[in-house]
Amino acid sequence: YDAELAHAFRNGNKWYEEMQLELGTVRTSYVEYVGEEVPDETPPVFQGQGYYFTSYQTQKSIETIINENITAYDEIDGDLTDNIQIISDQYTGNEGIIGTYEVLLEVSDFSHNKAQFLLIIIVKDEINPIIDGPDIIFVDVDLKPNITTIIADNFSFYDDYDGVITSYEILTDNYTNQEHVLGSKSVSIQIEDSSGNKTNKTFTINIKDNTPPVIHGETVLTIPLSLELSIQDLLMYYYATDNHDNNPTLSIKQHNLPNEMHLVGTYQMTLLSTDSSGNETTLNVTVHIIDDIDPVILGERYYEISYKDTLDINVIKNQLTISDNHDNLTHDDLVEIYNSYTQNKTQLGLYKVVYKLMDESGNFTTHTFFIKVIDDQAPIFEFIGNITLEFGTTISNHELFNILLTIPEIKTFNPTHIELINQIEYSKVGKQYINIELTNEQGETLIETIRLNIVEEVESPTYTIYYVMASLTIIISITTYFIIKRKL
Repeated sequence: YDAELAHAFRNGNKWYEEMQLELGTVRTSYVEYVGEEVPDETPPVFQGQGYYFTSYQTQKSIETIINENITAYDEIDGDLTDNIQIISDQYTGNEGIIGTYEVLLEVSDFSHNKAQFLLIIIVKDEINPIIDGPDIIFVDVDLKPNITTIIADNFSFYDDYDGVITSYEILTDNYTNQEHVLGSKSVSIQIEDSSGNKTNKTFTINIKDNTPPVIHGETVLTIPLSLELSIQDLLMYYYATDNHDNNPTLSIKQHNLPNEMHLVGTYQMTLLSTDSSGNETTLNVTVHIIDDIDPVILGERYYEISYKDTLDINVIKNQLTISDNHDNLTHDDLVEIYNSYTQNKTQLGLYKVVYKLMDESGNFTTHTFFIKVIDDQAPIFEFIGNITLEFGTTISNHELFNILLTIPEIKTFNPTHIELINQIEYSKVGKQYINIELTNEQGETLIETIRLNIVEEVESPTYTIYYVMASLTIIISITTYFIIKRKL
């Protein structure tokens, strides 16, 4: 047994699965073992902490948290960590949101015994908020802004989780009630985020009488060409104020703008303001001169063409007159954005074609023209069969009607009345074409053409059908019919 069983385990053989061990040294025949199987009713066990704390910035996945912190073990089956299942999960999707989330885990052993484990995940914010502002603030003694204004003008408060913080606490204030005294005054402020994290900042307010004027206006100015402004006209977008001087000067200190202000581009301009005390301030302005004028397309709006002809769209395109106030546009810049004609050029109807023209600034215009495909061709009647008459004989309308009924297409039309549009000339030998109007019970009409051939004597009957009625010999040869038929 020992040698054979060890060999089987080493080589992966399965014969030992059908062995029965018994006392003795001689192998006996296999007898199926009948006994009572002892059931495994002990559930597996989870191992790990039930509470897991994490930062909202980490945003670990639930799988990572389980893999790093939770295991499952069964006394029979061993390690069952890979069999852990998530039954409910409040955490996933809230990894970056502060809060407490429950995750219910479950594991089953191979005997289907189950165990559950409640994992509590607490997402926290332990990062302090940020106070953004200077360490020293210079204040003009004449302005005397209150501490709230100084803080609002110079500081911003932000938390990585809460975003902008609007409230703060003043811890110390050596400025208030001393606004008129020159010198440095210290102030301490504190902010707190929603998680109780706090940040303090101490800054100095330096009170001086050297406040320069203030230039009010945007640092980026966009000027459309359509306004047709001069350089000096740009000053109307700005004004200056000062703490003492009611009328500080405002001028353009320097610039690289085009003299005529007609070239699209980005330019720089520096504004200068000086008060009566000699304090100066400047404002750097970026000036964008933009083209806001649409290009122009001139051309015909309506075309009419026979369905027999084809209208070349490119010819129409090249005949359009295009122009732009700033860019040199060509016909290659015309883009076809709609065309219902090209695919239907032989079909009667009214079709639309639209071209779009865009300049380099993105201004665009469209030009729409219509093409009407008409039927300007007269009806063409082709004969539907041949009738041969011997000279001196005639054919009545009734006889002709019966002959036409032998043609399937006409029979389908189910005519009830026949009328010759042009009369038969029995005195003329040769071929002639007879136009016939047929009318059915619905009042619909059908015009067909018969080729009538009057001969001096009857031709060979090899390909001719003889039709005799009322002592007249009518030789009929019905050939290919319905080349074109027209219903009126």
